[in-house]
Parts: sequence; C-alpha cells; structure tokens
Amino acid sequence: MQLIYPNDEMQRLVTLGICNAKNSKRNQPESEEFPGKLFTKVCDWFIDQGVDGIVGGCTDISAVFSPNGWKKVKYVDSLMVLSEELIKNLNRNNSNG
Repeated sequence: MQLIYPNDEMQRLVTLGICNAKNSKRNQPESEEFPGKLFTKVCDWFIDQGVDGIVGGCTDISAVFSPNGWKKVKYVDSLMVLSEELIKNLNRNNSNG
C-alpha cells in the first residue's frame, strides 16, 4: 500500500472545508466555500493521482460530505468506522456480562 498525502493547496482546502463545516458556510451550497464542494475538489484531485481509496479522516467531514452511490473509488468515512467499532465493543461487553 502506498499512501498519498494532499499537496499544500489540497490540504488548505481540507482545512477550510473542516472549518466551514462548523460555521455558516455549511448552509450555503451555492458558495464556492461550501464544505461539500471543497471535499469534492480534494477527492477529485486524489482520483486524478490514481488512488484506489480515500479516507475521510476527520469526523466533521461526515456532517457535510457523503459520496453515497459514488463509485469512483472506495471512500472510508472515519465516523462510520468509529461508530461501527463502538457498537461492536458495546455488544461484546453486553454479551460478557
């Protein structure tokens, strides 16, 4: 497996998207700074780099970006992974006692 990290410009867009997920820009889909648009640009950049998968590594991304039905590459949502693991852990603990 080879990891590909965002270049400086893509990292700037990721950071801006995460910040805007927490402010009024999250409610402005027409804005160029709408977080969903920013994350789409970043994902498209990664796809152009030839990646097979993308990890949305900040739980704030899930609130404003969801590639449901997206077949371009495998997308891993860190919030979904966290919630699935928490449920597994709770189920394990409940069955033990």
